[in-house]
Amino acid sequence: MRVVSMVPSWTETLLECGCEVVGRTRFCIHPERARDIPIVGGTKSIDWDKVEALHADLLLLDREENTRSMSVESPIEVFATHVTSVDDLAGELERLSIRLAQPELRELAGRWAQVAARPDGTLA
Repeated sequence: MRVVSMVPSWTETLLECGCEVVGRTRFCIHPERARDIPIVGGTKSIDWDKVEALHADLLLLDREENTRSMSVESPIEVFATHVTSVDDLAGELERLSIRLAQPELRELAGRWAQVAARPDGTLA
């Protein structure tokens, strides 16, 4: 699935898990290979013509990072996460893994769930 990620932390996570990120914000600079992905805007604005030209399947947003108008105006399907703490991350990774059919994201969700469950926040 071809994803436009408008969330820098998600862009990095998706790339590390082998997802096909075809568009990004100008703030999505990690890992280094992200810099080869076309920029379609910032976290608060987006060029819809550029998004459409990429023939992307999904626009990835986060409710804490992006504007509601980006979701409403999107010409492609939107997947919006809502991560406000480490406690939210495992669940959002799981939802995203299901939507993208990406087992690496599911594995990462399991590891984050372990971190969130431990009192000291570390893996066993």
